[in-house]
Amino acid sequence: MRKLSPFSRRDMLKAGGAAALMAAGAQIWPEYAVAKADKALKQAPGFFRFGHGDFEITVISDGNLSLPTSFMAGNVPEAKLKAFLTSNYLDAQTHLSHVNLTLINTGKHLVLIDTGAGQNFQSSAGKLVDNLAAAGYTPDQVDKIFLTHGHPDHVWGIIDDFEEAPRFPNAEYFMNETEWAFWTADDTASKLPEAFASFASGAKRNLLPVGGRTKRIKPGDEIVPGISAVQSYGHTPGHLSVMVTSNDNQLLVTGDVA
Repeated sequence: MRKLSPFSRRDMLKAGGAAALMAAGAQIWPEYAVAKADKALKQAPGFFRFGHGDFEITVISDGNLSLPTSFMAGNVPEAKLKAFLTSNYLDAQTHLSHVNLTLINTGKHLVLIDTGAGQNFQSSAGKLVDNLAAAGYTPDQVDKIFLTHGHPDHVWGIIDDFEEAPRFPNAEYFMNETEWAFWTADDTASKLPEAFASFASGAKRNLLPVGGRTKRIKPGDEIVPGISAVQSYGHTPGHLSVMVTSNDNQLLVTGDVA
């Protein structure tokens, strides 16, 4: 086998000269220059799929939210929180939060847990329908929607504001009766910090149009065989998580409780 000789300083000078000539040639003879392509500015749609007993689970991205870090760890002094973030090389002012939704195909039902933020909360969110299509489904195929709680990134995707109609036309909804009563009451905004007042109006705008097709449930109620509600109060007054069971496999979908 031929032994390769070391790359000498003379070779480097030759290579440098050749590069300079190529650059000059691109200016003198533009028809030989490399064409400039426009940036695509798009990523591949996001979803992750895995098996769970007889069920198929697809986690679908609705995009992300940029939130002030003051929203985090409310029981910690702000200075301590920011020092912790900085020491871990994280932004001390803004937290990037990914919005991921869980779609469960039981073989008989297509159950979506929460509906994402829609297009009216932040422009970086509201990607659910596009990524649902990339995963092989359409909104009209979803027949059950479990709402863990009434925050914007969980219920503001119910109504398509452009069409002024429910985004999932064939879905039956499920929400804790306590959570429903809180977010649809007339005085909810007055019970929230001023920065969150819009949460109340947005929840009503999305929940009330599907009130007639929403079942008010309690912890322990079964949505479809293998999918039931679990009490996880605290994040909101009636927050529920979801237990998904198939062939002795259990998956707890917490919907912000942690």
